[in-house]
Amino acid sequence: MPHLPAIPVYIHPEEAGIILEKPLGKRLFRAPGLELVSLRLEPGESLPLHINHQPVVFMVQRGRVELLLEKTTRHMDSPEGVYLPAGLPRGWNNPFGEPADLMVIKWQ
Repeated sequence: MPHLPAIPVYIHPEEAGIILEKPLGKRLFRAPGLELVSLRLEPGESLPLHINHQPVVFMVQRGRVELLLEKTTRHMDSPEGVYLPAGLPRGWNNPFGEPADLMVIKWQ
C-alpha cells in the first residue's frame, strides 16, 4: 500500500492535463505514491508494449479493448478491470468501431 498523506490533497490545474497525445491520456490526480489517469483509445489506436515500474489497475469504463501482453492478447469489455504487477510489459489496442475509455490507477 502506498504511503499517502493523512490530509486532503487537492489537484491544481497545472498538475492535471494531457500526458499522452495519441492515444489521449489525461492525468486526473497525482499525490505522493499515487496517480490517476484517464486513457481514451479511438478506433484503430493502440499503445504499444511498454513497462511500468509500479503496479497498475486498469478499468474499462466504456467500449472494448485488447490488452496486449508479451505472449497473449486478452479482449476486455466495460466494466472489466485488470491488475498488472510492476515490470510486466503491456499495451492496448482498439480494433473496434467505437472509442474506449480506461481508468488507470498507479501506485508505489
